[in-house]
Amino acid sequence: MRKIDYLCIRKRKGNDPLTKGHKVQKIMARAKYYIKRQTTWNDTEKEEEETLFETTRKADAEKFFYRIRKNRNYAYDIRMGYFKTDEFTMAGKVTNEYWIEKH
Repeated sequence: MRKIDYLCIRKRKGNDPLTKGHKVQKIMARAKYYIKRQTTWNDTEKEEEETLFETTRKADAEKFFYRIRKNRNYAYDIRMGYFKTDEFTMAGKVTNEYWIEKH
C-alpha cells in the first residue's frame, strides 16, 4: 500500500484497494504573500524583519506594496517586488528595505 497524503477523502461506490472504497480528491492550498520590512540604523545595526501585510491574494499584496512605494519620497534600488528608502534623522541614517515574500 502507498501512503496517501491528500487533504480530502470522500466516499464513493466501489472497492479500490488503495483508497479502501473512498474517492480521493486533492485540494490545493493557497500560497500566502507577505509584505516585509527590515530597518538598518547607520548601515550597521539591523532590526528583525517585520511583517506589514499578509494575504492569500497576489493582487492585494501587489496593490499594498506599490501603495507603500508611492508614498515613500526617496525610493531607490527598485526591482520587481523590492525597494529601499533612506531617511536622515538626528540619530543618523535609517535605511528601510521592503519586499514581497511568497510561501
